[in-house]
Amino acid sequence: MRASTTCLVGAAIWLFASSAVAQLLQPPTGAAEGDDEVLLEAESLAYDQATDRAIARGRVFFARGASTLFADEVIYDRAARTVEARGNVVLVDTQGDSYFAERMVLEDDLARGFAESIGARLVDSSMLAARRADREGATTRLTDVAYTPCEVCEERGPTWQLRASTVVHDADERMVTYQNAWLEVRGVPVFYTPYFAHPDGTEGRKSGLLTPTFGFDSELGATLETPYYWVLAPNRDVTIRPTFTTEERAVLAFDLRDLQSFGRTDLTLSGTYASIGLGNDNREDRFRGHVEGTGRYRLGTDWRGDLDLSLATDQTYLRRYGISGANVLTNRASAYRIENDRFVDVAVLGFQNLRADRDQGQVPYALPQLRSEFTGRFDGFGANWRVTPDVLTLYRPDGRDTRRASLQGEVDASRISPLGDVFTARASLRGDVYSVTGDVETGVDDGTTRQTARAMPRASLEWRRPYSRAATDADGLTYTIEPAATAQWAPTGFASSRIPNEDSLDTEFDETNLFATNRFTGLDQWDEGSRITYGVRTAASAPDREIWSVFLGQSYRISETDVFDNVSGLEDQLSDFVGRVGLSPHPWVDLDYRFRVAAGFGDLSKSDLKVVGGPPRFRLGVAHLLLDEERGGLGRREELRGAASFQLTDHWSFIANTRLDLDDNSRILDSYGLSYVDDCLVFVLGVEQNFTRDRDARSSTTVAFRVSFRNLGGFDYGLALPGSAN
Repeated sequence: MRASTTCLVGAAIWLFASSAVAQLLQPPTGAAEGDDEVLLEAESLAYDQATDRAIARGRVFFARGASTLFADEVIYDRAARTVEARGNVVLVDTQGDSYFAERMVLEDDLARGFAESIGARLVDSSMLAARRADREGATTRLTDVAYTPCEVCEERGPTWQLRASTVVHDADERMVTYQNAWLEVRGVPVFYTPYFAHPDGTEGRKSGLLTPTFGFDSELGATLETPYYWVLAPNRDVTIRPTFTTEERAVLAFDLRDLQSFGRTDLTLSGTYASIGLGNDNREDRFRGHVEGTGRYRLGTDWRGDLDLSLATDQTYLRRYGISGANVLTNRASAYRIENDRFVDVAVLGFQNLRADRDQGQVPYALPQLRSEFTGRFDGFGANWRVTPDVLTLYRPDGRDTRRASLQGEVDASRISPLGDVFTARASLRGDVYSVTGDVETGVDDGTTRQTARAMPRASLEWRRPYSRAATDADGLTYTIEPAATAQWAPTGFASSRIPNEDSLDTEFDETNLFATNRFTGLDQWDEGSRITYGVRTAASAPDREIWSVFLGQSYRISETDVFDNVSGLEDQLSDFVGRVGLSPHPWVDLDYRFRVAAGFGDLSKSDLKVVGGPPRFRLGVAHLLLDEERGGLGRREELRGAASFQLTDHWSFIANTRLDLDDNSRILDSYGLSYVDDCLVFVLGVEQNFTRDRDARSSTTVAFRVSFRNLGGFDYGLALPGSAN
């Protein structure tokens, strides 16, 4: 339960009378001339010379600036130096907060005072009530206090409220303390503490204990985290998070934040001395931990710098302790400059492999990588030009090293014919220079360095012809159809056994890159040869949504080349068909289907279907993924995912997810959640069952929950709560 520094604090500070009446009776510091004018209205106004008292009675209205006071009677005792308001007292301060009391007295030039039967409604609609409030110098004490930010109506009380026998605010120490505090939910006491304290919010950050979190994991057992927040400087702090588990030793984590004039750094470190699996059911105790962080910096006027850090002591620590499920950790430091017509990025990269089947010594480091782009326009020809230099140096501790320099220049121009045809012509020339130390095929460092170079021109012409027709019938739909085709020329024979493939190992051929000039992800492989690419998109749209859309396309390679592997969909002269279908006949139904099928509509090599349907209170979602890549020896993958959300009442809902491996008929992940949400309370309870196993990170069940009280904070446990069906 992490206390807010703005909500109950604002009430406990007793903005109610002392400060607000002070604003009424004394001009603010640095006030301009005329700001100290006082407006007083009443049905009668009298002055008693004998007692030296001024008395205003009947609908008294007293105002100075933005502060106002209403009361049945206001008495100013000059001799006693007191101001007393009686009967239906309403005070509105400069913040817009409203306070109510039956009697309110201030003494000694506003240094002391009290109020009886006080209530308050703050600008955020929070409400406060106390039997009595007393102020003595910088200390304000409230007795028998109740506070809630929730809506209160005659039919029911607030969702939750906080009660305390005493609340004390020390303005000098800037702290609020509570004695005998109860948290009530729906009128039922659920949490008690004899003493509770937190900063009042006027100082910003303050060191101290944060609310503990707790939960359960089938591998770690019961867990308890007791964080401590430590302010190191106005621009620097650290949260120390020891976590205790019943099945393993404690884990100690640090979250550091640092803000400088040139940028911000966030860093998280964790560590434990715990057991680790060594195979064959052998285990030993050793230090295990990780570090991750980000930095975003300004390097002078035009340059910026980024830092992304992620390292672990071993391959299963992050998964074992639920920190991350990543297979590769990426570390990157870069300096970049972006202007209207140019972009330069210089970076160094390092990767940590967390997979059991990969040797870390074979994982490369980029030392450095230079990417840049310069653009401009030939105004006389209506053409655009682009120059993209690229430099990469890859180093491996136990393998091949690669150095590459590339330079490409490109020109393109577009024209629209009188009939609406859109033509785009492109021409480019790229050259690469390589220096490779080690064997290109095996990746072994044999001590031999080889140099090679290549250059390739390319030219293409793209045509598109959009058609659109607004329907005249009652459906009110607009129909569009857009055929497109591209003819591209490029020479062949640039694949070389002297050039390693470092950045184009994974080729994803789909409708998004069908018309791309280069369908490889990087520069080492060239999409060489001449080809014709064609496709068509058609759709029907209503004013509020697209009812349906269909795209289908294919590529025909004219030149003989074998640069693509036999599972890419581009290995044959006639490529696979790629397509996408979207369907939304009703606001309650959404379908998205992406596919890749062999030429002639033969074998289906990729199928990705997602369907979500149902009214807002009852939504169901189904997703099916098929990757049939047995031809390349990469294995076949077929998964089914399902999700459902049920809005049981206006506030209660249930959500569930499941993920199945259809190849071996096994479950991957199940999760379930129950949630309650209203204007001032959020409660989520979830259970996640992960059936995957990675060495000593075995399948596990995690109980996750979160409770959040508006303006008061909350507590939670669990790394991932179940998602919705949407």
